[in-house]
Amino acid sequence: MANRFPVSSEILNWLPKYSGKGYEAFYTRYPKYDEWVVGSLSPTFNQITDLAVFSNVPLGYMYLQAPPNIAEKEIADFRRVNGGVEDSTPYSSELRDTIYDMQIRQDWLSEYRKLNLAMDQIPYIGGVFSRYEC
Repeated sequence: MANRFPVSSEILNWLPKYSGKGYEAFYTRYPKYDEWVVGSLSPTFNQITDLAVFSNVPLGYMYLQAPPNIAEKEIADFRRVNGGVEDSTPYSSELRDTIYDMQIRQDWLSEYRKLNLAMDQIPYIGGVFSRYEC
């Protein structure tokens, strides 16, 4: 018999929304998902691992009692549809993760430049436009 570990129903209800895949995808992939949400059955560790990968969340999130407080759109959104109307659809989890990864790399490179190269500012940034009045 496989060891089963309880997952909070709040987390299980949050995953389909956060991942952007919707409830139908979860119920299709995991036939006992409704039993997990109700709490009458708990998933196995392998199922929890697969659920985290399918949801594109860290495995540790599966053991929280409540979903983490993650802002949907923390960066400027320049997407427009139908003649300039802002697109209100949320970012995909893949795009959100890519943006976070790039922000981490930008921060690292900025710190590296300041500490190891002793450059407070890069001299050519703003150099072209500073000559021209816009």
